[in-house]
Amino acid sequence: MCIAFEMLGSSVFDFLKDNNYEPYPLEHVRLMAFELCYAVKFMHDNRLTHTDLKPENILFYDSAFDLLYDSVKKQDFRYVKNPEIRLIDFGSATFDHEHHR
Repeated sequence: MCIAFEMLGSSVFDFLKDNNYEPYPLEHVRLMAFELCYAVKFMHDNRLTHTDLKPENILFYDSAFDLLYDSVKKQDFRYVKNPEIRLIDFGSATFDHEHHR
């Protein structure tokens, strides 16, 4: 048996680390937060709890970026082109009736 998944980009954490911890633009944070809430609501509607939400388990759909120059900090920073995300790692997810750690 073989399980295939769509190819995804880097994690939100890895992108942030590779970008010298330069904060995401507010419009990107809004979209990522909305999509994360939507994913968690979907799980809760299906009586599941993720139990391992962290930036490493949130991947960009496509982590392609533009390189922009910050004249104040005098350095380049990465600006992700598409902040669309996917939630991953359901290995420790539990149903409502199961014990939660």
